[in-house]
Amino acid sequence: MSDEFDPYYHWLGIPPKNQPADHYRLLGVERFETHPDVIESAADQRMAHLRSFQSGKRGKLSQRLLNELAVARATLLDPAKKAGYDQQLRARLAVQQPAAGASALGPAAASTPAPAAANAPAESQRAQPSSSADSRATVAAEPSPGDGDLLADLRDASRLAALEARRLRLTQFQLPAAHEALGERVYAAGHYRGELAAEFAALDRTGGPDPDGMTKSEARARGKLARALGFAAWNRYGAGAAEPSVTQALKRLTRELAELEAEIAKTERRQRRRVIDPRWLAILAGALLTAVVVTLVFDSLRLGLLALVLIPLAFAARRLFGRGGAR
Repeated sequence: MSDEFDPYYHWLGIPPKNQPADHYRLLGVERFETHPDVIESAADQRMAHLRSFQSGKRGKLSQRLLNELAVARATLLDPAKKAGYDQQLRARLAVQQPAAGASALGPAAASTPAPAAANAPAESQRAQPSSSADSRATVAAEPSPGDGDLLADLRDASRLAALEARRLRLTQFQLPAAHEALGERVYAAGHYRGELAAEFAALDRTGGPDPDGMTKSEARARGKLARALGFAAWNRYGAGAAEPSVTQALKRLTRELAELEAEIAKTERRQRRRVIDPRWLAILAGALLTAVVVTLVFDSLRLGLLALVLIPLAFAARRLFGRGGAR
């Protein structure tokens, strides 16, 4: 990150002296918080806040922090993973606190031998590795054996393609449908009309909650406005935006997306040397599949070849020029 802009401080309120932040600090909850609903609600609010920066010049920074929050959320909402993480965090704090206490007491305290000194080196060796761990390091997966193995790259590529397909289904179909359902329910009930006046006014112009005689294009436009209202209500009020029967689906899909983004982050950011970048293998595989489908549906080899060429180019352009260039 640049010296001028610190996303952890400016976006999440984590000053440099508290960085690297542990999972609890990243999500803005008390350390060792035990209530899953508190953790989940805090994660949802922070991730919604970070997503508001995705279309700006610091979109890549926003996505990086979203990945870190997704890892933190998935870890703290899984009882087994949380127990292991808490154990490591306590060990790290146990190493840091005596050191801070000794420096505060001065040289005389430092010269006094600590009890059970014979056990201290072993305890220090066990706790030391976690002292340098931070939330950013957990995003990257551990290097796997077989560096430069083409079969390993192909395996990673196939997994990444499957994960990206699931994310596409969630973000382009399931979540928009859930937001639209929430928007229609909020509009029909008239909740938050004062707080979300712009969204309500846009829907009012379409003719009310159940207008008759709409064309397909008008219905699509209304659906888009209802999604915008549902998205705004969810980001502001979370599960309290409507009754549980309406918000339960959004809660489940949001959790699934967070876990999925954490998996994608781990797969994308492996640090071992590769024969072929698995992300590009996944893109090429998706382009090939799309080309086959287009050829069969439209009975046109020309359109199929065009899709095979344009899809990788679109991804390359998005990677080079999309979402700003700041890091």
